[in-house]
Amino acid sequence: MSGDPSPSGTIERCRVQPDGFLSLSESTSWRLGAILFARRSNAFAVVRKAPVSGGGYEFAGLHALPGGMARAARSSNGGTGSPRDILKESLLDRVRREVGLTNEDLLDPVFASVGPIVSSYTAKGSQRFTLIVPFTSEVGSAASLQVSDRSVDEASWMPIPPAWEGLAPGNLVAIAHLVWNEMDEEQRAAARPLVDGSARRCSEWAGSIGVAPVPPPWASRDEITAWCTGWPL
Repeated sequence: MSGDPSPSGTIERCRVQPDGFLSLSESTSWRLGAILFARRSNAFAVVRKAPVSGGGYEFAGLHALPGGMARAARSSNGGTGSPRDILKESLLDRVRREVGLTNEDLLDPVFASVGPIVSSYTAKGSQRFTLIVPFTSEVGSAASLQVSDRSVDEASWMPIPPAWEGLAPGNLVAIAHLVWNEMDEEQRAAARPLVDGSARRCSEWAGSIGVAPVPPPWASRDEITAWCTGWPL
């Protein structure tokens, strides 16, 4: 594969589209989003998605990592910054509003070592796709969580291993890849059906827009490598 087979390569090729979101082009079927695995000791920050007026939001009531769609916020001089800056600034703003964690609470957020994860939801009667870029960060021990964004109605610390059945699919897959090696065999056996189901669901979404499928964390090394190098160029 030519180019940079990483989230960084995809991010730098993105541009702000007329709808205000990041993607490779206006006609690209996905828009870029980011989530943060913010960890403190043996737990990580999660939010519970709030219901949407009129219903129809598939993930209402489910837990997810803080974050969301990357949307450009224009500066006073009319600029929007680089795609990487837009993605990270948008993520940190969402994290601050959704769980109350500030830049001072987070210890150098970095890209997670995973491949592309696609999520899908319905908005205004149309199916939308999000290409998720997971970040990870340690959190200072004194940090506390609080919600100031109406898109979520709860923020809490979730232990490792988490309550898999209450997680939104794309987030569940990301978390599974990040914590799988810390779990014992009994914990892995309990998690496998739900992780497998979410990986299959995300793979179906990915396949419909031409993105690499998502393997479960117990897949072969070759499958994991192909996924981690499968970011759109």
